[in-house]
Amino acid sequence: MLKKSKAFTITELVIVIAVIAILAAVMIPTFSGVIESAKVSTDTANAGILSTELKVALMNSEETITEANAHRLLKEEFAAGKSGGIVPQSAGYGYHFVYNFNNGMIEVKHISEITKSATQSANMSNGGADVSDWGNVPETCFLQDGYFLLDTAGSALSEVVNGIYTVTSTDDLTAIANAMDEKLTKDYAAAGQHIKAYLDTVVFIGNGLDFTTAADRNSVKNIVFVEGVNEIT
Repeated sequence: MLKKSKAFTITELVIVIAVIAILAAVMIPTFSGVIESAKVSTDTANAGILSTELKVALMNSEETITEANAHRLLKEEFAAGKSGGIVPQSAGYGYHFVYNFNNGMIEVKHISEITKSATQSANMSNGGADVSDWGNVPETCFLQDGYFLLDTAGSALSEVVNGIYTVTSTDDLTAIANAMDEKLTKDYAAAGQHIKAYLDTVVFIGNGLDFTTAADRNSVKNIVFVEGVNEIT
């Protein structure tokens, strides 16, 4: 004679589901933290390798990195020579590759460690400081003194910053502004404010046209020639 099996009661099923939910609530953040730590560790190791490679490249070129030539040396020459660019694995957790002007090293920093405060951004946008106080290139305008954003991709921040170099029209500027409003939030809000303040000091010169986000053109302090410009009227 076959033995009749006993099914779970609704109460037992509810208890099992509740236990699973509690375990998930406890374990998921732990797993997420482990993954974050692993990615940051990998990026830190890669930063050391990149620093060594950069030092060799600079020795061969006999040049010294300054804010004035940082974009050319770090982005157009060094990063461009890397297959896939320079993209931090931990970008999704707010970490980025930055060049430290003070020690000549490439480091991994969380955005909250290196961004200037929102108060500083407000003061700058209201004319409280000269453009040189926050940097004259997009990669430094939102960072504390001595840092340069090296990422070529991997985050909304690098998308916005690198996009400034490909601006060719007012529509491009509008797209960058929309991306900042939609994506540069929370830890990136202050960075977004600084980038807006920077853009308000810039006029872009194209073929027979110019455009800027500045409401008052008297606040313009930088001129940027768009890629491919061959005529100024």
